[in-house]
Amino acid sequence: MAKKNIDFIFQTLDKLYPNADTELKYQNGFQLLLAVIMSAQATDKQVNKVTDKLFKTVFEPRDVLEMGLDKFTKAISSINYYKTKAKNIYATCEILDKNPEILSSDLKSLTTLP
Repeated sequence: MAKKNIDFIFQTLDKLYPNADTELKYQNGFQLLLAVIMSAQATDKQVNKVTDKLFKTVFEPRDVLEMGLDKFTKAISSINYYKTKAKNIYATCEILDKNPEILSSDLKSLTTLP
């Protein structure tokens, strides 16, 4: 899709839904990223149940890495496709831990994450 068309779509959506927000609960951009990854094929309600507990200790990529993949996988086990999501989130955290600027980058950079 051409950038011109994408810009038009986003401008139109912004006009139609100026106060659009998510029901996902988060405290920072990193937590939002995790919640969005977990939300695929899951309800926001279910994701919020998991993140209510998880986000008491997870604020940045290093926190997930320090948990380890097995413990993190167990922490999100009530989410659909949790094993795949856990591996992807863990890989994303490895990348973000080494390159924190990606999180504050543009959408194109974020879409390169696992």
